[in-house]
Amino acid sequence: MASQPATLFEANGSFGKYMFNVGAPETSMLRKVAELMQTATQKRLQDEISAEAQMMQYGAPEGDPRFLTALVKFLSEEYKEPIDECALVETAGATSGLFYMLAQMFPKRCTVYCEEMTYFIALNIMRMLEFNFTAVPLQSDGIDVAALERQWEGDLKDAQPKESDTFSAVLFLVPMFNNPTGTVLSEEKRHALIRLARKYNVLIISDDVYDLLYFPGSSPPRRLIAYDNTADPDYKGNVISNCSFSKLLSPGLRLGWMELPKWIRQKYWIKSPIVDSSGGISNYVGGVVAAALEDGSAAKLISETRQELAARCGAQLAVLDQDLPKQCQIYARPQGGYFIFIKLPPGANATALHVYTKEKYGIRFQEGWKFWSGDASKREEADRCLRLSWAYHQVPSLVEGTKLFCQAVHEYLADSAK
Repeated sequence: MASQPATLFEANGSFGKYMFNVGAPETSMLRKVAELMQTATQKRLQDEISAEAQMMQYGAPEGDPRFLTALVKFLSEEYKEPIDECALVETAGATSGLFYMLAQMFPKRCTVYCEEMTYFIALNIMRMLEFNFTAVPLQSDGIDVAALERQWEGDLKDAQPKESDTFSAVLFLVPMFNNPTGTVLSEEKRHALIRLARKYNVLIISDDVYDLLYFPGSSPPRRLIAYDNTADPDYKGNVISNCSFSKLLSPGLRLGWMELPKWIRQKYWIKSPIVDSSGGISNYVGGVVAAALEDGSAAKLISETRQELAARCGAQLAVLDQDLPKQCQIYARPQGGYFIFIKLPPGANATALHVYTKEKYGIRFQEGWKFWSGDASKREEADRCLRLSWAYHQVPSLVEGTKLFCQAVHEYLADSAK
């Protein structure tokens, strides 16, 4: 009898010797999280046994109270500015947050605007929910705001929502360490996006799962939702910050949070019939992680993770800088996150290269076409792009695999030129 797959990567057939395709932590990191959770579980369950065990009950819609209080302290220290607990809710990760908001807030669907290269599974979720989406060009400092304004002026100028608490459209973007390109949205563009979202009545769903994975020695711009100032006279609440512990700790925890405008939080989360049925999402895991946030062990491990990811990125970049064919281009020098985005020379095809690297070297990566949100007939440049992740391998294996990857690219390009 065949053994059952233990991980998503085994189940979907994405396993390989060198898994540069996977945006997930590897075993040495996960063992540390397992140890952290073992200690936190013992602490929190003893507290529950000594009290009324309310963590084991249907939870409050917004989440475990201790988790939210500890999360506020953690985020305030990380972001270096006050966080309002009344704007937070506990989720089962960024995927669940995106699904809940799209499905509940837009039952009649609308157009979703997104960067022309964006997280491909988010695109698949939007397709499944039957949203139409429009691609917006991406630049080295984030989404092309001028192009977006022209698009919205044509599409949304005369769009009038039937109710004051609805939106005409959605903008989905990954502003920090973009998946897949690694770009960071500039401060100037963050201000501009808030202005445009208010003018054209657009809800921005900001995928912020990489915000806290900046490399040591650097300091990221403020998260996008912080620019949507509640004190502004034209404030409505146009940004949702959708976050996760999947990259910070472990995806197996299925734990995240959203920071929401208070009226959205009340109408679409606290009063949601879905949450009313289930109770707080991920209540048990959030309660356990609360103990790790309270004693500082989670923050310490996340800091160590940042340092380790920076070392891995540096090791992979050093090999690419030395060995990658000169006609290839690294789209953005990573400052954090998980990914390096590479453009092959004109005429090359990342899918054909991937077939070659898998068969000869056991190397997997993600082809650029998967991230393309625009018209399939216009994805020629995306077809010659690819994404590498440095997260899933320790440095020795990462260096070895990256050297082989560069060798494979040389071989593929030489064969293609014949």
